[in-house]
Amino acid sequence: MDSSAVLAQAARDQRPHAKDLVTALQATEKNSKTRYTLSDLTGTWRLCFITGTKKTRQKAGGALGSGRYLPKVIKIQLTYRATDNDQGLVHNSVALGTLNLTLSGPIKVWPQARCLAFDFTKIKIAIGGLTLYQGQIKPEAAEQEF
Repeated sequence: MDSSAVLAQAARDQRPHAKDLVTALQATEKNSKTRYTLSDLTGTWRLCFITGTKKTRQKAGGALGSGRYLPKVIKIQLTYRATDNDQGLVHNSVALGTLNLTLSGPIKVWPQARCLAFDFTKIKIAIGGLTLYQGQIKPEAAEQEF
């Protein structure tokens, strides 16, 4: 199956074999000449599949394999919002039932290098609509220094 067909299958949440998905993602990244800006990423994205570097996979033993689908009961969303040219904010939300953990902070994109960096500086823990804790992970100055 070609890379675009595997990626289309994954986008429809039909969960192709993990190894095939990793191969398709790597081929697409290698062949892509596109230099994305932050506005191309703006919006909310659902994380359904994880991989790691070779080093990360070695530390996890065989648990990750070439990649792993997240259980559907765990909902992870990444929201990107632009604030300036190549800077913005990210919110990483992990939900398990009514329990929700959100980490947020600044992001910066270097389109020429095809690189995105982020730093989580705030945390929020909530159950249902009730916020149990909300605060800084790092000093507020960390956002300006980023």
